Amino acid sequence: MTELALECRCGKVKGRVHSVNLKQGNHLVCYCQSCQNFANYLQSDVLNEFGGSDIFQIAPAFISIDLGVDQLKSLKLTDKGVCRWYTDCCKTPIGNTAGAKIPMVGILRSFIAKDQDINAKIGPIMGNVYVKNLDSPLPQSMSAPLSEKRLIFRMIRKILLWKILAKGTPNPFMNSQGKPIVKPHKI
Repeated sequence: MTELALECRCGKVKGRVHSVNLKQGNHLVCYCQSCQNFANYLQSDVLNEFGGSDIFQIAPAFISIDLGVDQLKSLKLTDKGVCRWYTDCCKTPIGNTAGAKIPMVGILRSFIAKDQDINAKIGPIMGNVYVKNLDSPLPQSMSAPLSEKRLIFRMIRKILLWKILAKGTPNPFMNSQGKPIVKPHKI
């Protein structure tokens, strides 16, 4: 097992995903409106040409933020939506959390340090979600092995397993009461 280095664009925020392997998480592309709105809010270029966000989903217990915790910011696009994390220093999108009861963090590719073989560590994209939001179908070259239904089933199975194994804590984005370490603002 190896570590996946995490780093914002300017280098003020750094972290790691510990003990990562090809079966540890889910590597996917999300085409939901919320991911697109988040990228647009930050004026970020994280979306692919079809509006998809490259995400690696992993249990919070495997993640640490080692430098720059004071630079973390969060926002919510809706009252019941996920908490979206980014850096204050350079507006690098970090990822999202759904709350302390759902032990999963979706780390955006923009927060994964570039100086490593990312696909060798987290594997190729295994599926796409919310493709129904697209105006036209994805080209064959962007298709992935798992259907959306199979990928969602895999996510649910991992969340349940991580819950049973208590992999929701420690969570670098939540305090001991299960609240975000930075109060999310709304846009």
